[in-house]
Amino acid sequence: MSLSTIVVITPIIIFSILAIAIVIDRFKFLYKNRINMTDYVRPDESIAELADKINSGEKSLVNNTLRSFVNSSFTTKEELNEFVDAEFSYLHLEYYKRVGYLGIFARLSTLLGLFGTVIGMISAFNNIVEKGISNAAIVAEGISTALITTAVGLAVAIPSTFFHDFFERQIESELKKIEIVVSTLFQKKFRKRIVSKT
Repeated sequence: MSLSTIVVITPIIIFSILAIAIVIDRFKFLYKNRINMTDYVRPDESIAELADKINSGEKSLVNNTLRSFVNSSFTTKEELNEFVDAEFSYLHLEYYKRVGYLGIFARLSTLLGLFGTVIGMISAFNNIVEKGISNAAIVAEGISTALITTAVGLAVAIPSTFFHDFFERQIESELKKIEIVVSTLFQKKFRKRIVSKT
């Protein structure tokens, strides 16, 4: 393997290692913080019952958010809306943490693969100019560099792109579920206050 091939492939390999670490981390995070909507949106369940369920639940980012919500003592919907917006901003940051890097690694791996292709073809043509085309081995090294770097770049870019899009869809779905649960808690919490005032 030529020096130019090694120079191009090394960062691609580093990207692949980092991408694998991010994929494992996000799978673990989503598994721990998944939410089952049916546990929270039952119409016959009171806010007190929901609060007990949430307070006794396992410690996770989602449960901590719901726990903060049900234990809050805001007097107006405006105050509660501000609190919910802040919590959702934090959730958004935590759920999408490092996911964007997968897209970056995919693009850079593709570009580095193409860069290696260009270097390989330049090397092949330079060898032809200098030594002629009487011996196929003269051209083979440059073409080999071109093919190897392209293949390695795509081998990293394709799964990185897949998992980037996969996690974006999964995260969007989970955040929608949390939004529905919070909306349900919101309605029950203020319905209780309205009933208690009357």
